[in-house]
Amino acid sequence: MRTYIIRRLLQIIPVFLGITVILFLIIELSPGDASTNFIDPRMRPEQRAEIARRFGLEEPAFNRYFIWLGNTLRGDLGMSMRYQRPVTEILAPMIPTTLTLALLAFLFSVIIGIPAGIISATRQYSLADNSLTVFSLIGISLPSFFFGLILLRIFAIQMQWFPLFGIRNPLYAPPNALAGAMHMLHHLVLPMIVLGMGGTATFMRYTRSSMLEVIRSDYIRTARAKGLSEKVVIYRHALRNGLIPIITLFGFWIPSLMGGAVITESIFGIPGLGRTAIDAVNFRDFPIIMAVNSMLAFLTLLGALISDLLYAAADPRIKYD
Repeated sequence: MRTYIIRRLLQIIPVFLGITVILFLIIELSPGDASTNFIDPRMRPEQRAEIARRFGLEEPAFNRYFIWLGNTLRGDLGMSMRYQRPVTEILAPMIPTTLTLALLAFLFSVIIGIPAGIISATRQYSLADNSLTVFSLIGISLPSFFFGLILLRIFAIQMQWFPLFGIRNPLYAPPNALAGAMHMLHHLVLPMIVLGMGGTATFMRYTRSSMLEVIRSDYIRTARAKGLSEKVVIYRHALRNGLIPIITLFGFWIPSLMGGAVITESIFGIPGLGRTAIDAVNFRDFPIIMAVNSMLAFLTLLGALISDLLYAAADPRIKYD
């Protein structure tokens, strides 16, 4: 196992470098750059050249990539072109907010989606199965921005159960850490539901399909013939073997949630990585764009490794030499 983990970690390095090259090329080939936000049509050529020099854009793209890579390896993600502050200083306070939202949405998806998939599979073609199938199709098809606006309209404006925007009320001073956490959680309920709805529907469909295949297997019929209770058959024997396809989702869903936070955080006015990434794209703030996308790429590669390791935990027959 240790050898396998080391080998996979070493494989991540060239893949990650390849992803950063592709990201850099995409940004480089896109029209315009951050300097265009400061250029006046009446400026003289030397003034435009000075602005490009200030942002480090006078260097060839090849050199700029290796300058960025060398600085990144030293922990320096560069200087934001918009805020004129270090990127690490800008993103550091936002990472916990986005990770908290993504983790809550992930737990919401798993806690609701997997049990719903089990119920749907064990009661195939029943009213519960048909209702959950309709729910999953709606969850997969409904655009997050539209769903978010509906929830804001109903629960924040009409019923006033939840706040409209942000993660905390600036006028509220929590008496202790627990009260502060509950206050923040109250603000994140609607964003969590919006961000986790697609995952809930996806986990439900994958669980249903996997369980339907497993419960028709010979060893499940044997377990029932031995007189084991239905709960033991389903949750101890069938579910563990049906988890293999679902584990594949685990590794890739958290990075997907981080990407989905771009829209969700913009709708609910949450100061996280997603909202910052949108602003950076609009401003063509190259250092922030590279930092956020590189972080998502690394999480995706790490998620794939975690999924592979979870396979062995779910199925003891899987061995890593």
